[in-house]
Amino acid sequence: MRTKININGAEVFILVKFDHITNDKPIQREGKRPFIGRTQCIIHIEGGSDDVRGYAHCAVGDQFNKAKGRKLALKRAIKHLGDVLGSVGMSLKKQDRAKIWECYFKNVKK
Repeated sequence: MRTKININGAEVFILVKFDHITNDKPIQREGKRPFIGRTQCIIHIEGGSDDVRGYAHCAVGDQFNKAKGRKLALKRAIKHLGDVLGSVGMSLKKQDRAKIWECYFKNVKK
């Protein structure tokens, strides 16, 4: 999905996409339950060189839920985007975060 947001007075297009990745065997993370799969959300700012990502892990024994995984991964990717912009003196305003969510809900299959 593609939407336009405003970053420091400049209108830019962002592209958001999702992937579900499964592993052959569980992967252990320190202090967390092992996971068997994850949903990845990638936000790419058109004209930029780097992407930001958010992940939602599906632990062993959890029931995979595409909608929940996508929402959690998008939430984490938006937070990461705000952190990255903040580190270079820019900001992601509330209305722009809301635009990303609006675009998600408009384009996601129910």
